[in-house]
Amino acid sequence: DLVADTTAADAGTTVDTAAADAGTTVDAAADIAVDAAPDSGTDTLAAADIAPAKLCEKLSCDDGNPCTDDACLPAVGCTATTNDALPCSDGDPCTLNMCALGTCAATPKTCPSDACATGVCDSKSGACAKQAKAGNAPCGDAQRCDAGVCKKPFATALDAGSRHNCVLRAGGTVWCWGRGSSGQLGRNTTDVGLAAAVVGLGSVRRLSVGNNHACAATAAGTLACWGQGNYGALGDGAKVNRLKPVVAKGLVDVASIGTGAIHTCASAHDGAVLCTGRNQFRQVAVGPTTQFNVPVAHPDFVHLGSITSGWHTNCAVHQSGRVLCWGRNADGETGRGYAAGYAYRAWVKGLTDAVTVALGGYHGCALRKAGGVVCWGRGSSGQLGYGGTGARHSPVAVSAINNAIAVSAGAYHTCAVLKGGSVHCWGLGKHGQTGLKSYKSALKPVKVQVVKGAVAVHAGLEHTCAHDAVGRTWCWGSNQYLQLGIAKKKWSSTHYPQAVAGSAPAQLGSCKFDKDCVGGACWTSTCNAPT
Repeated sequence: DLVADTTAADAGTTVDTAAADAGTTVDAAADIAVDAAPDSGTDTLAAADIAPAKLCEKLSCDDGNPCTDDACLPAVGCTATTNDALPCSDGDPCTLNMCALGTCAATPKTCPSDACATGVCDSKSGACAKQAKAGNAPCGDAQRCDAGVCKKPFATALDAGSRHNCVLRAGGTVWCWGRGSSGQLGRNTTDVGLAAAVVGLGSVRRLSVGNNHACAATAAGTLACWGQGNYGALGDGAKVNRLKPVVAKGLVDVASIGTGAIHTCASAHDGAVLCTGRNQFRQVAVGPTTQFNVPVAHPDFVHLGSITSGWHTNCAVHQSGRVLCWGRNADGETGRGYAAGYAYRAWVKGLTDAVTVALGGYHGCALRKAGGVVCWGRGSSGQLGYGGTGARHSPVAVSAINNAIAVSAGAYHTCAVLKGGSVHCWGLGKHGQTGLKSYKSALKPVKVQVVKGAVAVHAGLEHTCAHDAVGRTWCWGSNQYLQLGIAKKKWSSTHYPQAVAGSAPAQLGSCKFDKDCVGGACWTSTCNAPT
């Protein structure tokens, strides 16, 4: 039995907390009553004065820190020793916790990412998921995300013929689809809805597609052409169709190409202009010769700038902003101010600020420096875009277009890409090529639905195609020859843009169709319309 006597220095008072014969047992220091005046000089009982066997029986030594080993040592009391090997948790399933320097440190849980998606952790379950990155910037320039993998774009450049299309892909290969009857797809005479590479072409720098033939400037500087050649448009000296590319004679260091209905023109870096093919409207050369089977130099043209060809007319934008044209002018296609047979050379009247020029069947258009578009020539289907159907032999402004970045002229319709990426079309709409749901002609521009972020548009005979900065490609209008790029599915026409098979990521969009789609899921080779 422990008896404690505490005596106040000035009072002489004795405090009996337990009589020796009372049998009272003191179990711990907490049960001891101590009454001492602050200034008494009395010694307070410490843990060390308590019997070691009794000290730790009732003491709780947990200090609340998960990173310490807590214990009660006899004659010492509670102790806490840092232990960085202990587990800890802050209650967040998306953090990994571990002890460090005696405290619980939280490290965010790492969820796997890829080039096209960021790994994220679910704050409730702690499970990992993927969140798509905005745009295609993570893949770098001229690439796109496809199922989490960076891929080269479907198209870096595209051009439309009458009923077929070709694209220039990253790496310099050319792929075509649509009508193949004259060998214009560069491999056989079969109509094909799935784009495939032109055979034996090699690396290409530039591409131009005519009515039923196409030509490309190779990395070596030559001009290679394929397709319809019976009028000499391929420039190889023969008058036959070619299923594979042949090299045009006498053309080196090609700078630009223009392909028409049955003729071809090209400019070289030294400024020379050479043309080959049918010459009934003097679209190839001065003089009465009706056909040339190899390229001939035009003596009056040098350093014209980039050449563009329509069905039977050619134009080039001069560095001054003026536009020089030659060839058929029966409908005022040269824009010289009057219509008459053909023109050897004619400056488009009043146009001094052109950036690019586009030629269609029997009309032409130019993109002006400030973003406006002007057109001239035949206007019977509203393809001039001013609101009427009469011909104009000199440029007339297209209604409500003032911020265009690209323009293309088809057979009887015209389209432009506006700043921001929307596509607007006008002219003949019988096959849905203007994107107008009524399939009627549009005398003024109408906005095409679905297509966003476009950088270029290309108008054919009865269809139109557009593509964006990473190569996604859409086509609409007639699909009689699979020119919309929808594998084996044919229908007469649709105003609703269809995603060209292979050009867009499979995970985008959901199905919506103006016409029926047989089988397949969205954005596949058989079912391609995005919402």
